[in-house]
Amino acid sequence: MQIDGALISVISVLRRTNLVMVFALSALLFRERFIPQKMLAIGGVLLGIVLTLLH
Repeated sequence: MQIDGALISVISVLRRTNLVMVFALSALLFRERFIPQKMLAIGGVLLGIVLTLLH
């Protein structure tokens, strides 16, 4: 991010995508109990990713 001309929006999308992957893995490996409630929050993150990409 210290490099001139770095695409901050691309870095932001990659970081948010990492969150979605970690959630999916934890739901599978640790048998998460509150998946529906957390899916709503993850949906908001995905919406943010889409809005960032469209900007």
